[in-house]
Amino acid sequence: MKRIVWLLCLCAALLALAGCSGTRQAEAPQEAPVVLPYASSLAKQGITGSITLPKRPERVVTLTNSPVLALYELGVPQAAVPDTKILQWPEGLEKQAKKIQTGMRSNIDLESVIAQEPDLLFLDEPTTFLDISYQFEILQLVKDLNRRLGTGVVLVLHDLGQALEISDRVVIRNGRKYCEGPPEAVITPQLMRRVYQVDCDVLYVPGRRKPVLVYKEIQ
Repeated sequence: MKRIVWLLCLCAALLALAGCSGTRQAEAPQEAPVVLPYASSLAKQGITGSITLPKRPERVVTLTNSPVLALYELGVPQAAVPDTKILQWPEGLEKQAKKIQTGMRSNIDLESVIAQEPDLLFLDEPTTFLDISYQFEILQLVKDLNRRLGTGVVLVLHDLGQALEISDRVVIRNGRKYCEGPPEAVITPQLMRRVYQVDCDVLYVPGRRKPVLVYKEIQ
């Protein structure tokens, strides 16, 4: 259940990358912000609050199990959900959402994701267990979705170097939320030491827009 809160918080924090703002919003008239309260299942655990979005997402693709039921409870339309044998989705969701293969044992079906033309996409560790070439391919496709379709993207990543590279906004968590903001402002040597007990430098390399992490040499 902590994972759901994490992803919902990320949804609020990453809308610049995702931004339910992008090509589509630029072409459409400005809409009033939409406030979504946290699902009642979270409120039962004492987790209350709301998420403010620039506009209401209409085609959400959720390729991680955790937020599916919370989004369904909030009435957010989901165009696609994971094809899982672990959980049973509500009948109403089963009828409206396409099921897409994803997870550790199968590559994410990104072609099916693109075909859905989502305005908001949830991905949980999409590069884990993949060779480096496939990691770059997935991150590039995610960036292209954001740029070309204006798709909002909420990513859970363990690789902070990838978070620096692709994100417009990050939420740093390690059991609890520490901070959020633009990655180059948030991910600092001081934060890495305090949160993860790791020594590193954050360096700007000529020819690159985003900084890179250089970890202390292993002796």
